[in-house]
Amino acid sequence: QRDSSTLTLIADWNIYPNPISAGQPLSIQISTSRNFFVELFLFDGLGRTIEQWKRNLSPFNSNFELSTKRLSAGVYYLVLVTPEGEQRRKIVVGQ
Repeated sequence: QRDSSTLTLIADWNIYPNPISAGQPLSIQISTSRNFFVELFLFDGLGRTIEQWKRNLSPFNSNFELSTKRLSAGVYYLVLVTPEGEQRRKIVVGQ
């Protein structure tokens, strides 16, 4: 899969709050105009996979929450993988 700065299937995607306190749920909002399947990967600062999720997106806004209960304070990267490629967002987890 290629790394894409622009994914046409995804109109926009946001994560919040960011930074986040450990244990607080991380909200993800993805705007799209089609139904399709995505994968999300959470990597730590060393590139190790911490969590992986699979989601089926619906048109307009797909919203869901991810648990951060198992995360220590630090920097993480959330990677959204679509049939077109992937995009990455940095997440900062505080104490």
